Amino acid sequence: MYETGDYNFIYATLVCDSSYWSGGHEYGASMQPYKDYAVSKFNYAYYPTTYTDGGEYVFIGGYPQWGNYTVPIQNAGARAVPDMGFTVSMTWLGSASAEITVTITNNEYENYPPDVPSAPTGPAMGEVDNSYEFTCIGTDPNRQQVYYKWDWGDGEISDWQGPYDYGQEGAMSHAWTAPGQYYVSVMMKDIYDAEGGWSSTGFIDIWECGDTNDDNGINILDIVMLINYKYKEGEAPVPEKSGDVNNDGNVNILDIVALINFKYKDGDPPVCPSL
Repeated sequence: MYETGDYNFIYATLVCDSSYWSGGHEYGASMQPYKDYAVSKFNYAYYPTTYTDGGEYVFIGGYPQWGNYTVPIQNAGARAVPDMGFTVSMTWLGSASAEITVTITNNEYENYPPDVPSAPTGPAMGEVDNSYEFTCIGTDPNRQQVYYKWDWGDGEISDWQGPYDYGQEGAMSHAWTAPGQYYVSVMMKDIYDAEGGWSSTGFIDIWECGDTNDDNGINILDIVMLINYKYKEGEAPVPEKSGDVNNDGNVNILDIVALINFKYKDGDPPVCPSL
């Protein structure tokens, strides 16, 4: 039996014995204990059922929802088997004798690496040391399970995450420890370790409380920006909450004083509202 191929989808299930009464009647007395046991121990349908698509995938259960079975069935039907070589030759040996030779060339499974996944999607902005989730989805020509690997743009690359079923969205969270603009990409491999390419990038801007001009540091320029914003119709902080350094819900003179104290008088570090 081959790993992949255009096999029939096969299932096997337990059946009732002659004590079952058809026509909508109740179970016979001898069948009731088995039915009760199966209901409590196995599944809702009280018949433990096994499905297989030719050896690559086995699904055990008796779930009442059809959706539990659609993906394995569709995957089984989508798999293709390369042509099989089958030849028969006969050589006449004389004296009413012949030699018949049958040659079968076994299927040679051709595996292809996964396609390049879509660019990761996630929040456009976040805060230092907070965790944010990115997602993506990719496909595999052989419709196999896949793994995802994430490059977070800060020098960290994740281990392989998975496996995920064919067509299933990949997701992972990450926290950045420094402010900055980061480009996130992802790649895939299949269950045979065939790797695809890196995706195009998603983007996240990680900000730090008090870094009002979003230049990846807290300094006198941030204090000047707050003063200009409040009293000279200057540009707003990016994001505006980065200027609410005392976390009172407003950007005002108290935030300017708090930022000066932090930078030059050993004051408390800024604490801003969450996004």
